[in-house]
Amino acid sequence: MEKFKNKIRKKIFDIGFDSVGFAKPIVDIKASKKLKKFLDKNHHGEMKWLEKHYEKKKIQKKFGKKLKLF
Repeated sequence: MEKFKNKIRKKIFDIGFDSVGFAKPIVDIKASKKLKKFLDKNHHGEMKWLEKHYEKKKIQKKFGKKLKLF
């Protein structure tokens, strides 16, 4: 995995970015519930993509420990 990350880092820096980072695909259940309440109250206004993509935020819940990026 580290070899692949290094290739990505090189490409990112080559095209002019100043930094690159990687995150594990972890879904915080508490944050997910807060987001759902936020959306239910229509606090996202015209940002309908937040509501449209809410289910994608729960990807780890759907796939559990089988989730792998590569």
